[in-house]
Amino acid sequence: MIFEQLGLEAITNIVDIMFDAIKKKVEQKDIHISLSSKAKEYVANAGFDPVYGARPLKRAIYEIVEDKLADLILEDKIQEGSKVEFDVQNDEVLALIS
Repeated sequence: MIFEQLGLEAITNIVDIMFDAIKKKVEQKDIHISLSSKAKEYVANAGFDPVYGARPLKRAIYEIVEDKLADLILEDKIQEGSKVEFDVQNDEVLALIS
């Protein structure tokens, strides 16, 4: 069986699916999160490996999004009703809280 290499569009679709799973978890606590297109592309590029394909994506989304989100919750910077947008500034993904 021959597998075609995934393109950036396919990888970003996988990022959407993984991010939606995190989004559903935190919405149960009335926390609303979003991922800007720049952040989505950043995660896609960080989690893609030409040899392993999309396999490293799970680790990338964990380190870039889920880890930061957990830290913010533990530091009480995010409470119920908070809105958090992940965006890229200066080649770094930041969590913008409102």
